[in-house]
Amino acid sequence: MPLSQQSRADRDLFSFIRSEFGQGDLPTLEVFFTQVSAIDRFHRDFNIRGRPSGRFSRHLGALRKLVPRVFDEALGGLTCTWHQRIVSAMRSGDALVSFNYDTLIDHALREVGGNRWNPSVGYGFNIGSVADSWIPAPHPGPTVLNPILLLKPHGSLNWMINDSTRDVHLVEEYSETTVGSIVPPTWDKLDVRDKPWSDVWRAARVVLGRARLVIVIGYSVPVTDQLSQALLRADLTKVDALVVVNPDRDSRKRMVGLMASALDLNAVVIELSTLEEFASYLPTSKLEVPVLDPGAVASDLSKQLNRLGARLAAIHQAQSSVERDQENIRDDIHEMIQRVEAIEDSEVEDEIERLQSEISNLDSRIDSLTI
Repeated sequence: MPLSQQSRADRDLFSFIRSEFGQGDLPTLEVFFTQVSAIDRFHRDFNIRGRPSGRFSRHLGALRKLVPRVFDEALGGLTCTWHQRIVSAMRSGDALVSFNYDTLIDHALREVGGNRWNPSVGYGFNIGSVADSWIPAPHPGPTVLNPILLLKPHGSLNWMINDSTRDVHLVEEYSETTVGSIVPPTWDKLDVRDKPWSDVWRAARVVLGRARLVIVIGYSVPVTDQLSQALLRADLTKVDALVVVNPDRDSRKRMVGLMASALDLNAVVIELSTLEEFASYLPTSKLEVPVLDPGAVASDLSKQLNRLGARLAAIHQAQSSVERDQENIRDDIHEMIQRVEAIEDSEVEDEIERLQSEISNLDSRIDSLTI
């Protein structure tokens, strides 16, 4: 984020992170939230110096406000072809469980989900209102009775949650109104006991309990995310096929190990490295513009030209054959004219009969000429 866009709270937060975690690699979001939340709770629960310091909770609040802005800087307004392919391959009744805050899959559902997606009920609970930017384009045919579900147990950066009623409204992505719409990635996740997250977690248990094909994309099985791992362990049973997509081999192995007890005896397990690799097995979406391969195009054009050349050669050969036949027929006709002129009275009947037979044959030969 450019320095000019950083607030005083942002700069104080970055200084705090450096002072707490040193000058080496920055902590992940999970590590920061988990450790700082634990320190803040420790100071409050075991206070020995009067009023507990509020600086830890203050910096946690600053980070919560910073998250939507960072996502907006990185992903605001973007769509993803691979997400669109995933949605295009989904059928009525399928479900997505996403632990991500971003809205790439939400965009894909709006763009190519058609009548299989209804944002008013598709998140696992009733949405209070839907901003125009999230309403799918009109699609022919009736709305399906069992639409695709998008369950986001950690919240989403296009939700605005009313503090008093707990109603959720779909708003512009990554705006300031989405600050309270995500569950921080701490180990306990106390917020999920409240609506709307409690509804989402229950819905996730239901869909995972009946899943037979499970595709896990990008989930690294972090040690701080015990509740999400409990969700996977609690309800998945008799899975016939598991596809794990992650560039990190160790993360893939951890995911397979986590799911081991849910796999059927003859279950198929497939490991892939990238989302692009996985999407290459899926049909293209209606929004994709075909990518031209110059080499393939040139090869196809060459084949078409060769076919035209072969047709032209065949026509030329046929024409040559016709021309030869025409020349032979002309010679035969000229010869027969001479024979007619030379007929003697004694041979008239026999010669006329022979000539009529030959003329009939010439007539058939002329009929058979084709170009």
